[in-house]
Amino acid sequence: LFTGLTQEYHNFENRSSVICREILPDFSYSERQIDQVCNLIMATKIPFEPNNRREKILIDARMDFIGRPDYSSQIKLLYQEMKEAGAKINGQQFKKQQLEMLYNFEFYSLAARRLREVSGSDQMTTLEEERWI
Repeated sequence: LFTGLTQEYHNFENRSSVICREILPDFSYSERQIDQVCNLIMATKIPFEPNNRREKILIDARMDFIGRPDYSSQIKLLYQEMKEAGAKINGQQFKKQQLEMLYNFEFYSLAARRLREVSGSDQMTTLEEERWI
């Protein structure tokens, strides 16, 4: 779904949609089907603006790490990934972005909300206590 990551780290959703439009016609996808796939890809771009249930489910899947017990280690990997990809962000800026995202994020589907072992507010507490940033 996020094939654009192979070519571009920032705005990979846009690049993924371009690749989708280049490749899917070779697999007999209709223009309507390609539009649906591209809409799914673009729905996962922050800030989220889902238009249907499928887009909401995909966003929930992308943000799954929020409710996991290993959130702290996952967020460390994300920060390292961003730095290696050339992001001009320091630890405090990253931490602030993540806290804002946690504060504003709510899973869309009932299943995603029920499957989360750790709440967003608990993850905010964990992140605020982190000393590696």
